[in-house]
Amino acid sequence: MLFQLENKYENASMMYSQILEELLPNGIENSQNLNHPELKATLLQMLSLSSPTETVNIYYLLNEISKEYSLPLAEVLETLGETDQALHFYEEYHKLNPRNLNVLSKLHALYLSLENEDLAGKVSEIIEQVEILQSNS
Repeated sequence: MLFQLENKYENASMMYSQILEELLPNGIENSQNLNHPELKATLLQMLSLSSPTETVNIYYLLNEISKEYSLPLAEVLETLGETDQALHFYEEYHKLNPRNLNVLSKLHALYLSLENEDLAGKVSEIIEQVEILQSNS
């Protein structure tokens, strides 16, 4: 049974890789297929089969399609210890969602871990302002 599962995983992985090669024959930088609906669907399906390294690569591709994937990309990078890269994508997501308290808290924690107390302090101020705005709504 385990062999069947491994074989099924390999077959699915190969199938998805083939689809990606067809949709992105010149790589993501030179592709005109980023908005192809099958590309996004394929990448999302690949997430369920991927290893942590593959997951990061898939989220990078998804982030190229839509910046809404910068948050899960940041979270995966953070779990892998890629703090600087995670910080970049948390900041990118924050630009799209400036009132997201979870992201602000993550930014605050990362700035503190990187000993950037000035930015951590600024984020604390933003968190306070967002909390005030949300309590007044």
